Amino acid sequence: MTPFPEPAVQLEVHTREPFAEGHRFADTGAYEVLTATAHYTVDPHGAAPARDPDLDLAPRCFAGSGSAN
Repeated sequence: MTPFPEPAVQLEVHTREPFAEGHRFADTGAYEVLTATAHYTVDPHGAAPARDPDLDLAPRCFAGSGSAN
């Protein structure tokens, strides 16, 4: 297992607004500020969840092997 979280299953965007009043940067253009919730699954027996003391309170996915959020 890698030290990085699993890929997001769903990204729920709450707000989307211009950054720096819509200023366009040289080669990249304008940036945006997103406020979002990433929903993902984790292996509850892996190394990464050890940092989350409340993982046992998280809902289980249909297979029962990981967290649904």
